[in-house]
Amino acid sequence: VRGHQMSIDGFQVRCEKCGTVYDFYQVVGQFILTFSFPHIDNEMFRVPFQCSQCQHLVYAQLTDAQYTIFSDVLNKREIKAMVTQIYESKRHEDDLYTPSSEVSYNHEINSMEAQIYEPEPDEGDYHQPTGDPYDFYESPEALIQSESPPPTEKKPNKILEFQTLIKTIDKNLDTINLFAQIRDAFATIADEASSDIAACCKLAKDELGLTSRDIEAFRKDLNGIKAQKEMEKKRLEYEDTINRQNTPPQELTEQEKQEALAYLSDIYLIQNISRDIGIVGEIVGEETNKMMLYLAAISRKFKKPISLVIFGKSSSGKSFLVNAIEKFVPPEDKLILSSSSTRALEHSGDFLKHKFLLVQEWEGMEEILPTIRTLQSEGKLSRLVTIKNPDDNTYKSVATSQECPCCVVVTTTREGIHDENSTRIFELYADESVAQTQNIVSETIRKANIKNRQSENVREKILTLHHNIQRILEPIDVDIPFAEHMTFPTRTTRNRRDSERFIQLIKTVAFLRQKQKSIKNHDGVNYIEADLYDYVVAYLYGIPVLSATLDQISERAKNALRVCCALMDDFKQKGQLGWFTVNQIQEKAPSLGLDFCNRQDLYKQLDTLTEYEYLDINQPKPKGTKSYTVIFSYVRNEAGAIINIGTREVKEIITPDMLMQKINNSPQLQQKN
Repeated sequence: VRGHQMSIDGFQVRCEKCGTVYDFYQVVGQFILTFSFPHIDNEMFRVPFQCSQCQHLVYAQLTDAQYTIFSDVLNKREIKAMVTQIYESKRHEDDLYTPSSEVSYNHEINSMEAQIYEPEPDEGDYHQPTGDPYDFYESPEALIQSESPPPTEKKPNKILEFQTLIKTIDKNLDTINLFAQIRDAFATIADEASSDIAACCKLAKDELGLTSRDIEAFRKDLNGIKAQKEMEKKRLEYEDTINRQNTPPQELTEQEKQEALAYLSDIYLIQNISRDIGIVGEIVGEETNKMMLYLAAISRKFKKPISLVIFGKSSSGKSFLVNAIEKFVPPEDKLILSSSSTRALEHSGDFLKHKFLLVQEWEGMEEILPTIRTLQSEGKLSRLVTIKNPDDNTYKSVATSQECPCCVVVTTTREGIHDENSTRIFELYADESVAQTQNIVSETIRKANIKNRQSENVREKILTLHHNIQRILEPIDVDIPFAEHMTFPTRTTRNRRDSERFIQLIKTVAFLRQKQKSIKNHDGVNYIEADLYDYVVAYLYGIPVLSATLDQISERAKNALRVCCALMDDFKQKGQLGWFTVNQIQEKAPSLGLDFCNRQDLYKQLDTLTEYEYLDINQPKPKGTKSYTVIFSYVRNEAGAIINIGTREVKEIITPDMLMQKINNSPQLQQKN
């Protein structure tokens, strides 16, 4: 009570009839004395209180904070007794006692703290309250018809129904049948407010001559009914949530199957998919990113799917891009998360199996990053949990494991992510160039004219078709017959995982084109073979991504370095020393089609380039102007593009032309391809 003194002092109830104001101790004290087993309306937070001046029934409306204090008072017996004694003393001193009285609450509480103690009743011994707990009501009928807040249409009907049932009960019945009928009558008011239940208890007691102990027994039955209804409500909500998540696959008609099969059998399948993404998703450019996202979504059907993270500044279009691709995945095969509790994914069971999992914004998912990391690398979750044996109440540790391979796609505004996560995924970078911005703005203006927009019906038909083609893709193994001729970098340990992801990308393309291939069998296992075209597609989309993934510096840092090199060329032509400032970098960037208006982000890129010894920095004073110069030997091709920025490892991956030559030199592979 002392800890909540401010809330208690602000607690007042005014009688609507005579205007008398009452404080916390008067309301709670009267409630404790008149209800030996208090029960209030948990939904409405209302407490019944009788005005001592006009005998009018008042309802004290509690706030959430006041309800918490009120519950603490009722649940702690020592505080309950303390408040009761304060109420009794105030009631005898002054019936109109208010919080403004000169008597200090704290002084009385401190003086009684060591004296008040109310022992717990022995088991089986009924604790009889002082006085009749229902004496302050004039009559049951008066309470039922009291000037309470306007009830809903349901409440009067239920209470009147209870009143009718009670008055029609035969008092001469044996105890078992009598109590059974009373229990049935009480069941009709299980959902009513506590004050209405109290009135009904008074009515039943007067009509049938029940004792306070009998009434309390029926109150316990009512509490059990309420608890059971609440459990049933939560069960239904749980089942509804699970049913909405576990969307069953849609049954396709024969016509839908034929349309999907025709789409998958088209030799221009990859080009058609790219076209449809542009139409439905309204994606401008981003050819590599959109197709990598689509292929990653297809790979969810594998035992080891491909996972991605897409980096981009705010408003760079990364979220728009992934949301567009997400629409092409059937509803039953995807899960979109903006937040999650720590252990939610670990309790998902088989729900995550072969799903497309989109995590919107990496920054809000720190708590589940270890789980996501395990999903990306292992495709399963293992936990050690403790269970209780109901027979002897002993505890035992049990290991649980669930197979849940899924494609995980994450968006983030960060410059990079932790190495433990980056080695498990492909890294995509949203196109932040000025040219891309110009294209997007031009397309936005063009589609302001309704004649330049596709109708919603056309979009829905395209999405439905793509949902169906993914539904008819059958699980099957993919063999790469030319795998012995493939090459991949081997300089770092992360190349082990990168090579596996590149192979999965080739298999994904072949898997998507399965309707254009013949099914073969080896040792009882059906499979299809990847061909040179599958490798060409994987190489076309995969090499730019692998280059960005394997590089030590990000694409943003590379762009900053290109601007710095252009400045160095300008200084060399003028015969000047090549030291330049951040302002000069920002002024030069637009001429190269780059955007570095964000000064804070530019400083991050320059710090990265300095760390990896691409640039040198000069700052004469601790808080003086920084100047930079390029210290690595860059080489330009005939077109003027710098060709030695970033990793050289991707050059170790065999090109489609070289692979074709090796296939032509192998009669067996030449016949297959």
